Amino acid sequence: MKDALAAELVTALSRTVLDPKCWDAALHSLCEYCGASKALISRRTLRGAQIVIPTTLQNEWQSPLIYGFSRQEVETFLAQFASTDPWNQIEAQNFPFTPYELSRFLPLKKLQETMFWGWLEPQGLVDSIVAVVDQDDTGWTALNLYLDAEQARNSDQIIHRLSEVLSDLKEVWTAGRDVFIARSDYWPIPSIVEHMSDPCIVVDLKHVVSTLNAAATHLTEAGVLQAIPGETLALPQQWSPYLPKELTSLAGFSASDEAEKWQPFVAKDVRLEHLSGESNGYRILFIMRKQDVVKAAPDWEHSNLNEREKLLVRLLAHGGKVKDGAELFGISVRANADIWKSASVKLGGLKKQDLVLRNRDFTKDEEK
Repeated sequence: MKDALAAELVTALSRTVLDPKCWDAALHSLCEYCGASKALISRRTLRGAQIVIPTTLQNEWQSPLIYGFSRQEVETFLAQFASTDPWNQIEAQNFPFTPYELSRFLPLKKLQETMFWGWLEPQGLVDSIVAVVDQDDTGWTALNLYLDAEQARNSDQIIHRLSEVLSDLKEVWTAGRDVFIARSDYWPIPSIVEHMSDPCIVVDLKHVVSTLNAAATHLTEAGVLQAIPGETLALPQQWSPYLPKELTSLAGFSASDEAEKWQPFVAKDVRLEHLSGESNGYRILFIMRKQDVVKAAPDWEHSNLNEREKLLVRLLAHGGKVKDGAELFGISVRANADIWKSASVKLGGLKKQDLVLRNRDFTKDEEK
């Protein structure tokens, strides 16, 4: 019987490599083989072992990486108990290089005193066995087998059986991730980037340069930025006002004066999300000469400006004076000058006379 279950498990695991949706059947076979009730494979954060919740799970409350739990049980856990799960802290402090039962660190009587027991008790669950499936520098992937009272009495046997197949499980998980990454890398953007005349850089979600075209290479050689495939992108400090918040940390490069002539534009992420919640994708950065930039909106609508800065920039663009803003806001001229100074920095060090010229078409439209 054990041999038949083992053969069924190996077959079920192998199918997950090309089709991640087969993990549901694989976890079913794993529970049958080991003697557990339910199973979960989840991505964990490096700090606190908190579960990463995939987008699809938030929308549907179901995943092939979850076996044995109803949709309602999953929704209740994520909405009410995920943040108070005491097992997370145990796993964070006792990394499961080898499988172990969580009752070793939190006995049943202590578990029953926690809020988390309110989720476990209705399901008849009293313990869980955890093992690491995969890890990297950003987090790790865990397998949890959930046990009822009778199964918990045989936890040593369940751990033994899990240990027998754990290497196979890790191998198919790694192979499946490799297939996922290979599929997400099969896209036409790099070849398109190479043929663009304007500088263009593609980075992954960790801001590591994937590819860049000849024009972007020229900017690197000119000391405008630092873009080397396989290394983290470094952008000029002067470009910080043009960047979204998630990229401002890249703007620390001491660039040449040539950087003042250029302006970056960030395209939307090209992203695929693994069932575990781990994301793999790219961000595309276009760079254009400032004189070639066609503004789609006036400077006073810049997203980095606060409401008071927007009002002042609009006043100045229409030919007003900085001191006029002091009367508008009911503050001192010096305080108002500080508001303009802040706005100017966010607009790339823009001077007042340039502000008027750059927004001339928009101010004319408003005056009509």
